[in-house]
Amino acid sequence: MAELERVLLPRPRNDQSMRQNVYVLYGVGGIGKTQLAVEFTWRHHRRFSSVFWLDGRSEDILKRSIASCVGRIPQDQIPETIKRYATDSNVDIDAVVKEVMTWLAQPNNTTWLLIFDNVDREYTAPGVDPHSYDVRRYLPGADHGSVLVTTRQAGLGQLGESQQLGKVSAEQGQAILESWYKRKHDTNQSALLVMWLDGLPLAIAQAGAYLQESEVELGEYLWLYDQKWGEVNNLVDVPLRNGSECIVWTTSAISYETIHDRHKATANLLLLWSFMDNKDLWHGLLAAACNRSIVAAAMLSRWVGDIASSEVEFNVAMQRLSSYSLVDEVTEITGTKGFTTHQLVQQWAYHSQNEVAKELSQLAVVAVGWAVPESSTGDYNTLQHRLLPHAKVCFGYMVHSREDWYIELRRGSHGDIDADAEREAILVALHHIRLFYTNQDNAGAAKQMYKPQNEPHHKQLLHSIRRDSTPLENPFSKSNMDDDDLIWIDTLSGDVAYRPPYEASATRHSFGSSSNAPRAGHVQLTKAKKPSRVKQLSIEEWPPINSGRHISSNQPWPRRH
Repeated sequence: MAELERVLLPRPRNDQSMRQNVYVLYGVGGIGKTQLAVEFTWRHHRRFSSVFWLDGRSEDILKRSIASCVGRIPQDQIPETIKRYATDSNVDIDAVVKEVMTWLAQPNNTTWLLIFDNVDREYTAPGVDPHSYDVRRYLPGADHGSVLVTTRQAGLGQLGESQQLGKVSAEQGQAILESWYKRKHDTNQSALLVMWLDGLPLAIAQAGAYLQESEVELGEYLWLYDQKWGEVNNLVDVPLRNGSECIVWTTSAISYETIHDRHKATANLLLLWSFMDNKDLWHGLLAAACNRSIVAAAMLSRWVGDIASSEVEFNVAMQRLSSYSLVDEVTEITGTKGFTTHQLVQQWAYHSQNEVAKELSQLAVVAVGWAVPESSTGDYNTLQHRLLPHAKVCFGYMVHSREDWYIELRRGSHGDIDADAEREAILVALHHIRLFYTNQDNAGAAKQMYKPQNEPHHKQLLHSIRRDSTPLENPFSKSNMDDDDLIWIDTLSGDVAYRPPYEASATRHSFGSSSNAPRAGHVQLTKAKKPSRVKQLSIEEWPPINSGRHISSNQPWPRRH
């Protein structure tokens, strides 16, 4: 902490050595990098004019995180066209990022703090990893300000002064354990446990929390750990990269099993969450899906009971998970409460599933797809900001594992829900996510869901396409169709090929009573021209994720735990 304070705290205005101060915290996962950054922010936020907490997991997420900061910049200090970004996704995100960087570089704006959290993807050259990036491109071009980076990459230490967070000492590990585990115990056994956990703060905290909550004796926990360590190491097709990750997976598995024995629905919620984004889960997401679809509500209830429909039960479940140090509570800049789980905990939960993995991935798609808000919703923009990371994760399953996914879908219901109704609920949710991606300028990626080889499976949805229903129940109602939908429907009907040698272009039609009005799904084939994007009717342009956090004396930020 002393080194962070020496490097990052603002200097007096008359200091002649003004420069941009960069400090990099690097180390393995679970070592406490983010926690140290949070602690520094809590202690010293009043020393800075503004603080922005940025999500660095990928370049796309980082851009949206930076762009979300515009709402915290004073009205007269940034162009009005850029300020509209929060409600108008037609604004170029790169232009927004550039304006934020320009604002940070202003000579009279010198005492800000940027935290780039989780810059973990190694950047070697453009195109190698589409999600990696050169973080130097996002450092404001100015000789002032403070930048804190948390990463697993030791190479980023060249950006400025740096510190490798190593494993804690035996004494520090004992202190962490006893901060969670309050009962009397054999210090020799606790010392052995800290040694087995290799000085990893997250694993030590989980072990201490488990001992306190379960009332298991230390000797028994050591036996459990030894047994579970072998099981975790024998998991098939699991990309464990180092022993540190295996340690956290082992402590997570022990805690999960006890929760499962006592509160199965709570344990199942953790498993379901592993098929979504780990940064922000809130009850409203699950509740929205339940409110919009009876079938979705039944599918969720089958796994998590009343947790999806009852906010009280959801909060109780999260409190249970938090008491075992598996989740943390966070507060966004809007004041809304959410929960986050560590990446290593989520990885264990995801990879520990076997025969139920595909069902859980479908359930995640149902929850996210049916949570898509209508434009008339009061907090429409905020909901879409928060939903995007979950939609991106779900979309990945459908694109990268679509063959297995659709085979599983064709098997029908996993329980007492009508198979056709369940299949339809899943496919409609899938299409909601496709619309989301199209409106987020990911139309090319979204079309991968409609490859010709998937066409037989899409016929399952023709029944719901053809019948009358509300736009929310049926995204293919006439008022909701766009050019891609029209092409897709005619493809399923055998009217045209998926991509004919001519460009298929749909024009807007008024579906009135006129006999000259074209039928729904009509596609006019014209000579191929430069493609033009037709704006969606069912979902308006959606603003990107609001993952940045601005910290001031009256703004919330990640809480200490």
